[in-house]
Amino acid sequence: MKDSPVIDLVATDLDGTLLDANGELPQSIFPVIAELLRRQKRFTLVSGRPIIFMQHIAEALRVETAMVAFNGAALFLGDTIIASAPFSMARLRPIMEEADRLGATVLYYTAWEAFALRKTDWVTRAEETIRCYTIAIPTEEEWTEAEILKAAILYHNDERIHSAIDPQLDALQDAFSFSRYGTRFCEIMRRGVDKAYGLKELAAHLDIPLARILAIGDDVNDVTMLQEAGIGVAVNNALDEVKAAADHVTRAQNTDGVIEAIRLYS
Repeated sequence: MKDSPVIDLVATDLDGTLLDANGELPQSIFPVIAELLRRQKRFTLVSGRPIIFMQHIAEALRVETAMVAFNGAALFLGDTIIASAPFSMARLRPIMEEADRLGATVLYYTAWEAFALRKTDWVTRAEETIRCYTIAIPTEEEWTEAEILKAAILYHNDERIHSAIDPQLDALQDAFSFSRYGTRFCEIMRRGVDKAYGLKELAAHLDIPLARILAIGDDVNDVTMLQEAGIGVAVNNALDEVKAAADHVTRAQNTDGVIEAIRLYS
């Protein structure tokens, strides 16, 4: 357990953490954030989501501090991208195309757009939420020259797809970073990019020591962020490996766990 530092910034994950079990933003968090700001603290979001799927939450919370999207690949505020880590899909193309043939949902994201190679059942269900995708197979030029910030392969808990695709990613570790979620899905970023990378970019931008940041999360992509922050907290519904990496595990789940962590450490 680290010594408890003075906290200047609270950085929280969204899905499974700040949002409740239904993916909603409870009203209970608003007065807690207001109290943070009153005490001259800062509050921000660090998510695997693309910017376009974070903005409505940021606007509801009136976040005025730079935020991290794409698992660390972009630092943004409003419509301004402060820093980003784009990459080409050229080397990923054979894997993405094979995954698509096998029935996986294959997604890729530019700074302001979200794409799917095919309209799968998952994409159809996503249309009922904020997560709407443009169906687009890249042109020959786009496969090599388009700059994306994240790709994702959704295995849909199909072991056949997972066992065929996931091992192929190991050969690309010289160029890419991966957040792997078993047979659920895998997220792909530029090598060296993860939430810890994004948190360091954010800390440098704000001129806040990492030691004075409270980070809160629940899933595998949050582990490096929790380890990098001055205090890393896992909400009670977090995966066991996330809890093992955290300095503290809350008694409460989701939003209530975030509130508990803020009250305990800030």
